Amino acid sequence: MDSKINIVEHASHVTITVNCELFGVSIHTDFTNAYRPYPQYTRFIVDLSKVEQISSVSFGTLLMFWDRHGRFNDKISLVNCNPMIAQILINKLGEFFDIRLQQLPSKDTELA
Repeated sequence: MDSKINIVEHASHVTITVNCELFGVSIHTDFTNAYRPYPQYTRFIVDLSKVEQISSVSFGTLLMFWDRHGRFNDKISLVNCNPMIAQILINKLGEFFDIRLQQLPSKDTELA
């Protein structure tokens, strides 16, 4: 069985990949457990390339994530969003996250 969440540590950040079509209640605990062990000032990239649907529960999950890691400066990017998901995220959470349709240039590139 494939993991719903994959974590890769890079020199400059941590990438969390959501490996399911629905970002919702079914991955809340796994997603939360993925970021909790890291210090508050860790930079994160969340890869949403496999996500095709997003539920309202995910907004709460992402806001809890932002509250712990992104509150005091821009350290969280949501990348590889399909256009529909990106638009929803921008409308609901755009003030909290850097939301991109494509991946950042390289795995160890500093976030701008």
